[in-house]
Amino acid sequence: MVSILDFRYEDSAVLHVLPPGGSEPIATIEFAGPAHEKTRSQAQWLYAQSQRISIRLSQGQRSPRTLDEAERENVKVIVGRMLGWDGIKRRDDAGKAVEVPFSEESATEMLLNPALGWLFEQCFAFLGNDHNFLPRRLTAH
Repeated sequence: MVSILDFRYEDSAVLHVLPPGGSEPIATIEFAGPAHEKTRSQAQWLYAQSQRISIRLSQGQRSPRTLDEAERENVKVIVGRMLGWDGIKRRDDAGKAVEVPFSEESATEMLLNPALGWLFEQCFAFLGNDHNFLPRRLTAH
């Protein structure tokens, strides 16, 4: 018998990063689930942001955000849900692939890089699908 509580969100889920045109993951990124403390805190921040924008618009003011600011805000939302990663590498000065330790600064830099737009898209799509955070036994077919 199934209980409604069987469908509670997991605390986190892992995105398997696929390179453009690839079928084998090259890295993993762990994200906070919808009920995770980081996500709930972020939701409060997003709500406050939307309220400020609504007030400005109701007063006849245009949105003061530039495209660059909007991109940075979207990246902030994605990075704000990241808990860590494994296998993220970049080339050093000698051309050797070296691990990049997880930090919000490194994640922000990568996701703002237009040449890595495919990575932004994967993260955005992953976070947009709440089924990624349901227990696997309930989503496996």
